[in-house]
Amino acid sequence: MANKAIVTLAVGHAYSERFEQFCRKNWMEYAARHGYDIVVFKDPLDRSERVAKRSPAWQKCLVLSQP
Repeated sequence: MANKAIVTLAVGHAYSERFEQFCRKNWMEYAARHGYDIVVFKDPLDRSERVAKRSPAWQKCLVLSQP
């Protein structure tokens, strides 16, 4: 595992499918070329009621707290 990663959120079936269809191949090639890992979160990092009222983009603030 690399010590650098490109991280994204693709929460929900529609976004997951779009990521797989349009992004994964190029991202994997880029990551391999530059020594990065790809990390795709397909489930919300926080499922609390408070977070449910916010844009999914807020989940990005929690990425560094994940193992």
